[in-house]
Amino acid sequence: MSEKYLVGSDSMRSGLFRIHWILDDVTEETENVRIYKKKFQLNGSQPCRVYTITYEYSHRRGPGTISVEESGCSNFSGWKRKYLPEEKSIECEDVDRLKVKATQKPICMWIYLGSDSSEIKLVENSDKWERTVLCFPNPPEVVILWVDFGTSISFENTIFKGLKGMLDKQSQCDVQFQLKGDEMVGAHTVMLSAVSPVFATMFEESKVRQLKIDIEVDVLRQLLVYMYSGNAPDLKEENMTQKLWEVAAKYEVETLKRECVGVLLERVRIDNAIQLLIWSNLHSIPELLVITIEFVAEHFEALSSRLEWIDLFENQPGLYLLIAKRIPVLTV
Repeated sequence: MSEKYLVGSDSMRSGLFRIHWILDDVTEETENVRIYKKKFQLNGSQPCRVYTITYEYSHRRGPGTISVEESGCSNFSGWKRKYLPEEKSIECEDVDRLKVKATQKPICMWIYLGSDSSEIKLVENSDKWERTVLCFPNPPEVVILWVDFGTSISFENTIFKGLKGMLDKQSQCDVQFQLKGDEMVGAHTVMLSAVSPVFATMFEESKVRQLKIDIEVDVLRQLLVYMYSGNAPDLKEENMTQKLWEVAAKYEVETLKRECVGVLLERVRIDNAIQLLIWSNLHSIPELLVITIEFVAEHFEALSSRLEWIDLFENQPGLYLLIAKRIPVLTV
């Protein structure tokens, strides 16, 4: 696809699309926010699907928001003229098949902010996919969006379902985790090694297959479910996300770490901002640290009377200074 096009969609395989968007014209701009917005239409295995991608860049705070949502479906006759030879007719079952496809939802979306950036996974939120991103000092010149509807056959899903079923039934497990209270949870070394380089090295260097670990059983189960299926059902639970990130970091499950951070970025509030600030600094999570610093500075008046603020002042002088620099009225 030529770089001259402002937006273009390529079908990489059945159900997988790459959208190349050059941020050229600003759709809307205020004193603090610059908004870019474009519509694009998919083709191939998902004809007629129209999506809108929006990038909101904040002049004042730096971080921006990327969101993608389906904005409609182009008319079928237009698709027919574009993709089918004039002499080929459409059978009723073909129309029904297209209607079914129109109800399918993507299973995953991710972006690259420029050709050299790392992958940023979008988080599904109701009827759209979104993510807070950092783009200093200016918005990116190009956004590359990937949209994955999954394969057109059920073989891959069957494999994952079967593997998850083996974990649920504790069938043919060749490694056992011993938890607090002597509770045992089994798993399969090949699955753990495929997802975690830490486990892979551990199982290569040692033949021990009964491991005593200091992890809460619910957290371990969520980690294992994610490693087998790519989904952690309790990820967004208030008391789970940070614990799950810490375990994912310990075993270097990078995709799970990113998903946890994505959830936490959307959860910064008055009652947890300082705690997340200290936690993100402790674990060196720059994306979350920047957001929490800006949030605390912006809501200084509401936070300054809380006990957490006093604790921050007394025990985290470095973080306190970072925040103080962003609050003109605060004397240090």
